[in-house]
Amino acid sequence: MDTTRELLRQSPGRRHDLDALRAFAMFLGVLLHAALSFTGSPWIIRDSRSAPWLGVLTTGVHGFRMELFFLVSGFFTAMLCRRRGVAGMLKNRALRILIPCLLGLATIQPLTGWVIGKVNPPAGPRPDSDLVQAVRAGETEEVVNLLQAGGNPSEAEENHGMRLITIAAYAGHADIVRLLLDRGVDPDSVNRSGSRPLHAAALVGKPPVAELLLDRGADPLAKNGSGATPLELTRADEEFTRGLTGSIGIPAGPWPQVEQGRARVRELLAKRTGIDPEAAKPPASKSPKAATWLDRYQEFLAADFWKVPWGDGQVHLIYTGVFGHLWFLWDLCWLLALYAIAARTGLFPGLTGVARLGLGSGTLIAVALSLATNIPMHIGGPGFGPDTTSGWIPAPHLLVHYAVYFFFGAFYYSHAAGADRLGGWWPACLAVALLLLLPGGMVAMGNRWLDVPLQTAYCWLMIAGLMGLFHRYLGSESPAVRYLSDSSYWCYLIHMVPVFALQGLVRDWPLPADLKFGLVALSVTLILLATYQLLVRQTPIGWLLNGPRKG
Repeated sequence: MDTTRELLRQSPGRRHDLDALRAFAMFLGVLLHAALSFTGSPWIIRDSRSAPWLGVLTTGVHGFRMELFFLVSGFFTAMLCRRRGVAGMLKNRALRILIPCLLGLATIQPLTGWVIGKVNPPAGPRPDSDLVQAVRAGETEEVVNLLQAGGNPSEAEENHGMRLITIAAYAGHADIVRLLLDRGVDPDSVNRSGSRPLHAAALVGKPPVAELLLDRGADPLAKNGSGATPLELTRADEEFTRGLTGSIGIPAGPWPQVEQGRARVRELLAKRTGIDPEAAKPPASKSPKAATWLDRYQEFLAADFWKVPWGDGQVHLIYTGVFGHLWFLWDLCWLLALYAIAARTGLFPGLTGVARLGLGSGTLIAVALSLATNIPMHIGGPGFGPDTTSGWIPAPHLLVHYAVYFFFGAFYYSHAAGADRLGGWWPACLAVALLLLLPGGMVAMGNRWLDVPLQTAYCWLMIAGLMGLFHRYLGSESPAVRYLSDSSYWCYLIHMVPVFALQGLVRDWPLPADLKFGLVALSVTLILLATYQLLVRQTPIGWLLNGPRKG
């Protein structure tokens, strides 16, 4: 305990570099959300144009941004607790975090939803293009005219991701299939579901189309997204077949006619593969695996006992989204409560004994942190970076994930004299993270035993590198940086409103995605800073978010 007190006496005063770093994390969030519309990935407002490099940008930012925020929050929480005690810290955080969170829930969230409704009405099925409609209807002459006018023969309709050649195969329009093949369309064109045109012809029994595709080089043994070959699909039952074809708007014909056509397709496939057509069976259903601890944990999270009455219905305390982008404030409230308990009971100061290992070379600490952040990431979804949780009760594994960074930040404050070495190798940290770990983690996505360690290593190295970079160049106070730091909290709270409004405005503009992203990002930033200056900085809102202004 004496060692702890001595370390606390040596801990620094205001850290301008970390103050700026926290603001940097906030503004990165604005940039991230402004870019998501242009990545081509699912987002509330999806632009008509996309730029692949923005997908890399958003992935890289998401891989460390919130962890950085929680780490810095832990640092400043420990600083506040040292200066004001646990009770003073809780009072201050209730004023700065809890009240803005609840006020934002009552005001910013409904406003954001209203804007989304205005610029992005509830989506039904998207209308087919003229070319897709012509292919569906079998209007060969119209298809020719549209292709000559610049139509894309490899176009895919938007609702199901089916390519034109697959639509024609389902409908049995052999002339259009031949026309598209003559235009250079790949006979093995892959649809969004993983199926190919030959799968369509086999499923609904279209032998002229199947023969044409096979003659042009279609793979008779290709598997679709469910692992079925064309031959196996000729044995699919009527219920499955009609359900699938009905969902895509190309109903199968009379069943005897379908079965007759399938028999002919099986003969064609048998000649190409040497497989006895009578031996083909539908893919066998996989035997159920024994439930793992992860399965049981996911069932626990989704259980009905988390549902409570709410208005005319129910809400799931974990999975029903309530806080939207304000979830980080609510999770921070939970972590502040845990920190207060740890500080009151003396649990957290006990961790300072690890300081004897030295943060600069503490192998044990590095291993412990790696394990502590790898496990929650394994539990989460398959993407790059952690999941988010916006329910009243945070998912436990996500709370643990962010708690590791938060308590490390508090630990870092307690040992700040030695922990400055954490970012001492910042150029190398950033180079390894951005040039090796980020691309490696993206390539390895789907293999959780490989991509999770790469992602967590990327996150820690990005944090260490940025801490070193900001300590090196922003260690002293700057009026401009201090202004941006003060404004960042408000800017992040309200930013979804102008982001969605502007994304909706430019969605159909015939401009490159890069240019539209730049216009949205710049315009949103200027709007946010203007509202801060005019509506927040010298008002009670500014006092609530940032405390009394000095000077």
